[in-house]
Amino acid sequence: MKIEDRRTKRYPLFSLGSGIFRISDFGAVNCYLIEGSEKAMLIDTGCGFADLRGAIEELSDLPLIVVATHGHPDHVGGMAQFPEIYLNRADRCLFFRFLNSRQMRRQFFERLPPADTAGLAVGDIQARGFATRFLDIDASTSFDLGGKHISVVETPGHTLGSIAIIDDTDRVMFTGDAANPDLWMQLPHSTTVRGWLPTGRMLARLAGKYTCYYGHSNGIQSREQIVQTVHIAEELLAASTRNELWGRTRCFPAEDAEIHITYRTSRIF
Repeated sequence: MKIEDRRTKRYPLFSLGSGIFRISDFGAVNCYLIEGSEKAMLIDTGCGFADLRGAIEELSDLPLIVVATHGHPDHVGGMAQFPEIYLNRADRCLFFRFLNSRQMRRQFFERLPPADTAGLAVGDIQARGFATRFLDIDASTSFDLGGKHISVVETPGHTLGSIAIIDDTDRVMFTGDAANPDLWMQLPHSTTVRGWLPTGRMLARLAGKYTCYYGHSNGIQSREQIVQTVHIAEELLAASTRNELWGRTRCFPAEDAEIHITYRTSRIF
C-alpha cells in the first residue's frame, strides 16, 4: 500500500505491513525500514539523491540502526546523513571517495525516467562529507528492536561482503543484491559464479520460510526467482566446461531474459 500522504520531494514511501516500509530511491534502488517498539532499523541508504534522513523521521522517531547489505554506491550513497553504519568488513575496500561523490550519484540519477524523480532535479544532488563511522557486522550479529529480533546471514557473491537481513519475528528477509534477477557477477569485488552458488542455494532454502524483498524494482522477490537464478548459475558453469561461452563480459542466458546473470569468462570458476 502506497503512503500517498507521506510522499514528498524526499522519497516515495510504501507500507509493507507490520511496521515495515519500502523507501524507493526514485526508482533506482530500495531501502527498507523496520520499526520495533524500542528501535528502528534502516536497511541500505540508497544513492543519496535527497533527504533520506528526513524521510525516515517522517516514519519513526525511534533510535535508528543503519545497516548496509553491501558496499556498492547505489546502496550506501546516502550514508553520510547518518553518524554510523553497519557494513561487513569484506566490503570496506569499496569505499573510495568517488563511491559517495556527487558525480557518482548524478550518474545514477540521470538514468532515471523523469516520472520517477518526483520533481527532483540534477542540481538538487549535493556533495556530501565522509564522517560516517563503520561498524562490523557478520553472521554473529543480531539486533533486538523491541519485540522484533533481527539476524544476519552472510551472502558472498555479488560482493565479498554481502549480507542478508532477517526479521525473524515477521518472517521477512531482505537480500539486497545477493540474488538479484539481474545478478551482476562481473565486478572486480564479486566472487566467481561457482563461489556464489552456496549463497544462492542457501537463500533459496530460506525463501521457503521467509517473505523476501530485494534491493531494486518493486522489491518483491519470489523463491522461484532465486531457484531459477541458481539453475542459471549451474547451467553457466556447465556451458563454460563445454567451452560454449564467448566474449569477455556477457549475460547468460541472454540480456533480455527476465532472469539472467552477467558474468566475466575469467570469473566463472
